[in-house]
Amino acid sequence: MMLRRLFPAALCAMLFAACSVTEPDGDWDAMKWETLDGAKAEKGVYIVGVAADTLCFECKNYRGPWISNAREDGVDYYPKGGNGNDIHHLQGRHFSATVEGNKLTVVFPENISKDAHSVTLTVTAGDIFYDFRFLQEAAPAANP
Repeated sequence: MMLRRLFPAALCAMLFAACSVTEPDGDWDAMKWETLDGAKAEKGVYIVGVAADTLCFECKNYRGPWISNAREDGVDYYPKGGNGNDIHHLQGRHFSATVEGNKLTVVFPENISKDAHSVTLTVTAGDIFYDFRFLQEAAPAANP
């Protein structure tokens, strides 16, 4: 009978002891990404040419990031949005993104339209987020 009284008290004591405030919420290291193909951002935006292109990135300080969401030309895409999308693969109209381990691969097919395409891809590792911004150039106007 005594054990029944002590167990809940001990459990509560352990729960409160585990909730320390030594590391406040949101105090996470920023995600550090490196390109694996030499791509360079101009003012925070990766410019993608008209031709099909693949950009590869590696997260240096988190082992298993995943895709949070994307916005392409004003349309939002989420991992649970169907079309085979999940936290490791996201397909838009003019891009696809895949995360394997700590590597992110973003594929852009050839742009045959007269419109440029803007994509913001957000990846996360829990309480930390990182936005990749891409702009795929428009196809040149056809000569009459």
